[in-house]
Amino acid sequence: MSKIKEKAKTFLTLLPVVLAIMVLAAHFSRHNISSLTFFTLFFPFILFIKKEWVKKVTVFLLLIGFFEWIRTTYVLTNIRIQLHLPFLRMIFILVAVALLTLMSGLVFKTKRLKSRYSGNSNTASMSAWAFILTSIILVIASAKAPLKILLADRFLYGSGGVEILILATYSAFVVEWLFNSKKIDGIRSKIWLFFSIVFFSQVVLGLLGFNKFLMTGDLHLPVPAMIVGGPIYRGYGFFMPILLIVTIIFVGPAWCSYLCYIGAWDNSLARKTKIPKSFSTKYRYIQAFILLLVIVTAYLLKASGINWVIASILGGLFGIVGVGIMLFLSRKLGVMVHCTTYCPIGIITTTLGKLNPFRIRINRDTCTNCMACTLACRYNSLTPENVKNGKAGFFCTLCGDCLTACPHTSIEYSFYNKYTITARKVFFVLIAVFHSVFLGVARI
Repeated sequence: MSKIKEKAKTFLTLLPVVLAIMVLAAHFSRHNISSLTFFTLFFPFILFIKKEWVKKVTVFLLLIGFFEWIRTTYVLTNIRIQLHLPFLRMIFILVAVALLTLMSGLVFKTKRLKSRYSGNSNTASMSAWAFILTSIILVIASAKAPLKILLADRFLYGSGGVEILILATYSAFVVEWLFNSKKIDGIRSKIWLFFSIVFFSQVVLGLLGFNKFLMTGDLHLPVPAMIVGGPIYRGYGFFMPILLIVTIIFVGPAWCSYLCYIGAWDNSLARKTKIPKSFSTKYRYIQAFILLLVIVTAYLLKASGINWVIASILGGLFGIVGVGIMLFLSRKLGVMVHCTTYCPIGIITTTLGKLNPFRIRINRDTCTNCMACTLACRYNSLTPENVKNGKAGFFCTLCGDCLTACPHTSIEYSFYNKYTITARKVFFVLIAVFHSVFLGVARI
């Protein structure tokens, strides 16, 4: 009985917040903003999560609600003035709603809610930022995209708002998992493989005739090389190259360790061998040659007027060879041979990624040359020479596996060569946001 009373008291304490959010949902519904209507309507369900970041994002939503009511007051007042209608009472009502929305957040100052929302306080700000940024990006993408970019919207108009809420919540947890994990490689491999499974499940469903699971209803080859070769051959369709460049701007070469739908396979197969074997760094020149070959081939196919069927078959064969490399080389050597030697996108991300300010740095003052990081790296980027130089090699994708592998905590992310924990926090927030957004919108 005491537990029921406690839950009832908690509910009553949260009631002002829930009511404020419900009124905001009704406001969005009245203006036919379906995604925000569903988002706010179901938002109170995250109040069941006993984490500090929930408190932060709820207060942020209430603050947004306050400004939305003020904006609405301004707009409606101008309309009523132009129509010569009375407006003072309306102003008092809307301003009162705005203030009550803002003040409802004060309930989180109570002892009861402070105790309830205290979990994982060390990552609360990170998770809150991941939730907020993921929500904002997906809301904008949903509103501005020329098609229904969110899968839920294709089945029930407006329910994309619920999908946004779920993905934003997931993003908040991803940050927490990565930052607090004692083995980053385990968490990274799981969320990366999860993304790949979701991506290819939609491809399979599309092949089976469920066109809603395809981005445009048209099927394209899910081979990374086609990100470069496809637009050159078609002469249009530069969405994926642009997305790749945007990703590199924010998280450098991490596309190849968190976001590539094929790379997750190479990672899983390479880990079948517990200890990676030595692998020459000179093989990156092969990757550069393959990139040039893909570009030239795509151009020649277009210039020769080769039928798209033949071009697709060639692209498919390229992908099959890549899978063969994963199965027979990556699996045997314990190194991601496909990603570091064969895939042309790899050479693009690792080269252009050098323009990104994030780096992996080794503190030589505390490093003991135990080489535990070398055994953890599947990208062949922490050779004895790299460790001696205090920085990861050319193929480094900022995966972070080496951070928790180092027994002396001598490895960390740096930002513009500043070796601080803040760089790690910012990087993981950005990774969680991109991963969650890709999970929601990445489809063939």
